[in-house]
Amino acid sequence: MRILIYIEPFPVRQTMDHYREHAVAFAKMLVSQRAADRLTEFDIRIYANRETLSHAQEQVLAAKRFLLAPESREQDQFRASLTEWPHKGLSTWTQLLKGEGAVTQEYGRILEQIHSRFAFDVVVTLGENGAAKAFAASANLDHIVLDLIFCEPSLFDTAMFDPLGAGGSSVVAQVNVSTIKSIVGKEAWAANLDQLCTSSVYAPKLMADSIGAIDFTGQDRVLRQGNARTALICLQSFDDPAFRAHTKFSSPAHMLEECLPELADNEVLTIVRPPPTATEGLGQAEAMEQAKQVANEFADKAIWLDRRSERVTDTRLYTLCDLVLTANGSAGFEAMLFDKQVCVFGGAAYKPIGAFPKLDAVLSRHYDSRTYLKNIAALRAFIIRARFVACRDAHVFDTFIDRLQQTLNIWHDCDGSPKQALEDIYEHYGAPAAGALKDAIDTRTPLERTSPPIPSTIAPVESGTLKSWNKSVSSLTNRARQSLGRKILQTGLTGLPGTGPLA
Repeated sequence: MRILIYIEPFPVRQTMDHYREHAVAFAKMLVSQRAADRLTEFDIRIYANRETLSHAQEQVLAAKRFLLAPESREQDQFRASLTEWPHKGLSTWTQLLKGEGAVTQEYGRILEQIHSRFAFDVVVTLGENGAAKAFAASANLDHIVLDLIFCEPSLFDTAMFDPLGAGGSSVVAQVNVSTIKSIVGKEAWAANLDQLCTSSVYAPKLMADSIGAIDFTGQDRVLRQGNARTALICLQSFDDPAFRAHTKFSSPAHMLEECLPELADNEVLTIVRPPPTATEGLGQAEAMEQAKQVANEFADKAIWLDRRSERVTDTRLYTLCDLVLTANGSAGFEAMLFDKQVCVFGGAAYKPIGAFPKLDAVLSRHYDSRTYLKNIAALRAFIIRARFVACRDAHVFDTFIDRLQQTLNIWHDCDGSPKQALEDIYEHYGAPAAGALKDAIDTRTPLERTSPPIPSTIAPVESGTLKSWNKSVSSLTNRARQSLGRKILQTGLTGLPGTGPLA
């Protein structure tokens, strides 16, 4: 099999080597001993612009034979795309993401030229890439998207391999949530256990982050809310590729203009959380200042969280709020881990049809909250067990090849049916992961005699709240809690190669 790893050569954010560290990660993967043992089966090349490949070669000298450099006319085209960001450059890149406009045709011709030099069978792209998708379809080749999802620090950064695309183009986004629910069946778990399975820290640390003290401007207003509702809006970068490709919003300010009036009219106090990169990158500070001005218009009902001076974890914010809103960022999935009401306005890789209520339904309480909790429990189970791979493992050769091959095989065998593909994906990855993790929880870890045993049953979804979790383990010693968290983490890290976020 010939595989082309296509690192976006377009000069994103007015720089030629925006994706250079991804190229380095793949270069390291290809020169690893694991790769050396199996490269007789695969012929793999990394293609990017010259600046990106030069950096990769400097960092990984042995990777030179895997780097496919652009010809002069191709490099000239990339340099010609180096225009002002965020104005013309961002507009052109958005067209490329969506597969629209002349730029998609131009980059499609470049892919055709690449194929004439290296006749690849499958092209792998990082996130959405309209030119690669269109070229693969026209040439009857396979296109696999490696969708990277960067989460709050206490949770794992993850990746998903998808045969259709990222965000709203992904396989999950093509089916109804009832399909996900029927696939998972009765294997959905309470939110507290799903938190442990996605935590990058030991369980006690995650719990401490989510119930610890708070210290930010406006916290007194939140605590005085009583029975009144509090919402959290998690903004994304204005040039985030998922935001550009799969939402209707033109900017973070645009999102606030649509959401804040409705929230204020319903007496909801809203915390507006800028992205972690609120002051980084060309145009970012200006975009956030525009969003802040919109929030200030609703100062009596909105709190702007200044990430430069205020310290509060996202997990703590989730527990403070009743409702979490996002255009289509990872915050939507993270909030599901806390059984929160979530509104996701755009297409997302974790958003099947019918999974999340619309904002007006939540505000008017005209939706079935019990059904919603069961739906997101099944959705969490499916995504965590069958879809997620830890980012670091997406660049481990065995995991990369296994996920790539299985995704291709499943997609070819299902005859283009997203429902059948998801059933097969869960059978291959999800069910074994669920069994192994359940065994880890059921195994009684040796504890002090005075300590009660770790609960050997999995809590039903109806009790899946942080409060019920605290109650169920309140009698355990710290050592017992650490043992439970460590057991789950170690099972995922060493016992389930390629099967989940802890693989």
